[in-house]
Amino acid sequence: PSRIEDILFKEYDVKMMVIAVKPPLVGPSYQSFMEVNMAGLCDLVNLAERYRVGSLVYVSSFAACNHWLPHQNLGETDPAASPPLTSLRSPYDLSKAMAEQFILQKHSETM
Repeated sequence: PSRIEDILFKEYDVKMMVIAVKPPLVGPSYQSFMEVNMAGLCDLVNLAERYRVGSLVYVSSFAACNHWLPHQNLGETDPAASPPLTSLRSPYDLSKAMAEQFILQKHSETM
C-alpha cells in the first residue's frame, strides 16, 4: 500500500478522486463487502485528506438501498432511499449504506 501511495500522491498532483466500486453481489463474504466498501473507502478518504485532494466524488446507486424491497423510480429524498441500517439484511446493502453515511459525515465536517 505505501508504494501505491508513493506513486499516486508523491509523483502526481492529484486534484480529484472518483470512487466507484461494484463487487459481485453473490459470493463474497460479509467481511469482503466490509473491507471493500467500508474500510477501503475510509482508507481512500484518509489519503485524500492527507494529500489535500480538492474533490472527492463517491458514486453509488439506489440498488444499494435495500435489495429485499421493491423500489422503482426512487428519488434521493424518498424514505426508502435511506432505510435504517438495522433493516438492511444484505451485507452489500449494509456496507454501501455505512460508506455513504461516512462520506456524508466527512462532507459535513468540512463545511
